[in-house]
Amino acid sequence: MSRANALAICPPWDSETAERWAIGMADNEQFCVAGLWKSWPEEQGSFSFSFTQLMANADEHPLMKQFHKVGDEKRSLAIVLLSEYEAWLSVRDSEIARSMMSLYPADLMKAWPAPRRKSAAKPRPPAKKKLNSTLKKTSQKTGSLF
Repeated sequence: MSRANALAICPPWDSETAERWAIGMADNEQFCVAGLWKSWPEEQGSFSFSFTQLMANADEHPLMKQFHKVGDEKRSLAIVLLSEYEAWLSVRDSEIARSMMSLYPADLMKAWPAPRRKSAAKPRPPAKKKLNSTLKKTSQKTGSLF
Protein backbone atom coordinates (compact mmCIF):
# COMPACT_ATOMS: atom_id res chain seq x y z
CA MET A 1 0.00 0.00 0.00
CA SER A 2 1.08 3.56 -0.66
CA ARG A 3 0.11 6.12 2.00
CA ALA A 4 -1.21 9.51 0.87
CA ASN A 5 -3.00 12.67 1.96
CA ALA A 6 -4.11 13.34 -1.61
CA LEU A 7 -3.58 12.15 -5.17
CA ALA A 8 -2.61 14.47 -8.00
CA ILE A 9 -4.52 14.00 -11.23
CA CYS A 10 -4.93 15.96 -14.47
CA PRO A 11 -7.37 17.49 -15.57
CA PRO A 12 -11.15 17.56 -15.57
CA TRP A 13 -11.60 17.03 -19.31
CA ASP A 14 -14.54 19.38 -19.66
CA SER A 15 -12.23 22.30 -18.94
CA GLU A 16 -10.56 24.25 -21.74
CA THR A 17 -7.14 24.32 -20.11
CA ALA A 18 -5.33 21.45 -18.45
CA GLU A 19 -5.30 22.02 -14.71
CA ARG A 20 -3.76 19.64 -12.19
CA TRP A 21 -6.13 18.58 -9.39
CA ALA A 22 -5.72 16.81 -6.07
CA ILE A 23 -8.16 14.25 -4.74
CA GLY A 24 -8.39 13.27 -1.10
CA MET A 25 -10.74 12.40 1.71
CA ALA A 26 -13.43 14.93 2.66
CA ASP A 27 -12.33 14.66 6.31
CA ASN A 28 -8.63 15.17 5.37
CA GLU A 29 -7.67 11.74 6.73
CA GLN A 30 -4.76 9.84 5.25
CA PHE A 31 -5.48 6.79 3.17
CA CYS A 32 -3.55 4.18 1.27
CA VAL A 33 -3.72 3.06 -2.32
CA ALA A 34 -3.88 -0.70 -2.76
CA GLY A 35 -0.97 -2.20 -4.62
CA LEU A 36 1.12 -5.24 -5.28
CA TRP A 37 4.88 -5.49 -5.07
CA LYS A 38 7.63 -8.01 -5.49
CA SER A 39 11.33 -7.96 -4.70
CA TRP A 40 14.08 -10.13 -6.07
CA PRO A 41 17.83 -10.38 -5.48
CA GLU A 42 20.17 -9.19 -8.22
CA GLU A 43 23.43 -10.94 -9.09
CA GLN A 44 25.53 -8.21 -7.43
CA GLY A 45 23.72 -8.69 -4.09
CA SER A 46 21.31 -5.75 -4.26
CA PHE A 47 17.53 -6.05 -4.51
CA SER A 48 15.22 -4.86 -7.26
CA PHE A 49 11.58 -3.99 -6.69
CA SER A 50 8.49 -3.90 -8.85
CA PHE A 51 5.33 -2.10 -7.72
CA THR A 52 1.90 -1.44 -9.18
CA GLN A 53 -1.10 0.43 -7.82
CA LEU A 54 -4.49 -1.21 -8.29
CA MET A 55 -7.27 0.56 -10.17
CA ALA A 56 -10.97 -0.04 -10.75
CA ASN A 57 -13.34 1.14 -13.45
CA ALA A 58 -14.94 4.46 -12.48
CA ASP A 59 -17.18 5.14 -15.50
CA GLU A 60 -20.14 5.75 -13.17
CA HIS A 61 -18.32 7.31 -10.19
CA PRO A 62 -19.63 10.88 -9.70
CA LEU A 63 -16.20 12.35 -8.93
CA MET A 64 -13.61 10.15 -10.62
CA LYS A 65 -15.35 9.95 -14.00
CA GLN A 66 -14.44 13.62 -14.55
CA PHE A 67 -10.69 13.00 -14.74
CA HIS A 68 -10.06 11.15 -17.99
CA LYS A 69 -10.44 12.04 -21.65
CA VAL A 70 -13.86 11.76 -23.26
CA GLY A 71 -14.15 8.26 -24.69
CA ASP A 72 -11.41 6.81 -22.44
CA GLU A 73 -12.22 4.38 -19.65
CA LYS A 74 -12.60 6.23 -16.35
CA ARG A 75 -10.41 4.78 -13.59
CA SER A 76 -9.84 5.24 -9.90
CA LEU A 77 -7.12 3.97 -7.63
CA ALA A 78 -8.31 1.44 -5.05
CA ILE A 79 -8.43 3.38 -1.77
CA VAL A 80 -7.81 1.54 1.50
CA LEU A 81 -8.69 3.25 4.78
CA LEU A 82 -6.73 2.84 8.02
CA SER A 83 -9.51 0.66 9.46
CA GLU A 84 -9.10 -1.74 6.50
CA TYR A 85 -5.28 -2.03 6.43
CA GLU A 86 -5.06 -5.29 8.35
CA ALA A 87 -7.80 -6.95 6.30
CA TRP A 88 -6.18 -5.86 3.03
CA LEU A 89 -2.70 -6.95 4.07
CA SER A 90 -3.79 -10.36 5.36
CA VAL A 91 -6.28 -11.45 2.67
CA ARG A 92 -5.22 -14.66 0.90
CA ASP A 93 -8.39 -15.47 -1.08
CA SER A 94 -8.55 -13.77 -4.49
CA GLU A 95 -12.37 -13.54 -4.42
CA ILE A 96 -12.32 -11.76 -1.05
CA ALA A 97 -9.59 -9.44 -2.35
CA ARG A 98 -11.69 -8.70 -5.45
CA SER A 99 -14.69 -7.82 -3.25
CA MET A 100 -12.51 -5.27 -1.42
CA MET A 101 -11.91 -3.40 -4.69
CA SER A 102 -15.09 -1.32 -4.55
CA LEU A 103 -14.87 2.39 -5.37
CA TYR A 104 -14.69 4.79 -2.47
CA PRO A 105 -17.94 6.82 -2.06
CA ALA A 106 -17.75 10.17 -3.87
CA ASP A 107 -19.52 12.02 -1.05
CA LEU A 108 -16.63 11.10 1.30
CA MET A 109 -14.03 12.51 -1.12
CA LYS A 110 -13.08 15.97 -2.28
CA ALA A 111 -11.15 17.44 -5.21
CA TRP A 112 -9.43 20.80 -5.58
CA PRO A 113 -7.11 22.56 -8.04
CA ALA A 114 -3.46 21.75 -7.26
CA PRO A 115 -1.12 23.59 -9.63
CA ARG A 116 2.47 22.41 -9.72
CA ARG A 117 4.85 24.41 -7.58
CA LYS A 118 7.71 26.03 -9.39
CA SER A 119 11.10 25.31 -7.83
CA ALA A 120 14.54 26.59 -8.69
CA ALA A 121 16.26 23.21 -8.44
CA LYS A 122 15.08 19.65 -8.20
CA PRO A 123 16.42 17.66 -5.23
CA ARG A 124 19.06 15.11 -6.14
CA PRO A 125 18.19 11.45 -5.58
CA PRO A 126 20.31 9.53 -3.05
CA ALA A 127 23.30 7.63 -4.35
CA LYS A 128 22.22 4.32 -5.86
CA LYS A 129 24.56 2.28 -3.66
CA LYS A 130 23.12 3.76 -0.48
CA LEU A 131 19.53 3.30 -1.71
CA ASN A 132 20.04 -0.37 -2.56
CA SER A 133 21.67 -0.95 0.82
CA THR A 134 18.75 0.71 2.62
CA LEU A 135 16.15 -1.23 0.64
CA LYS A 136 17.98 -4.50 1.22
CA LYS A 137 17.98 -3.92 4.99
CA THR A 138 14.29 -2.88 5.00
CA SER A 139 13.26 -5.92 2.98
CA GLN A 140 15.16 -8.33 5.21
CA LYS A 141 13.86 -6.82 8.46
CA THR A 142 10.20 -6.30 7.68
CA GLY A 143 9.35 -8.01 4.41
CA SER A 144 7.81 -4.73 3.29
CA LEU A 145 8.78 -2.20 0.66
CA PHE A 146 7.79 0.71 2.91
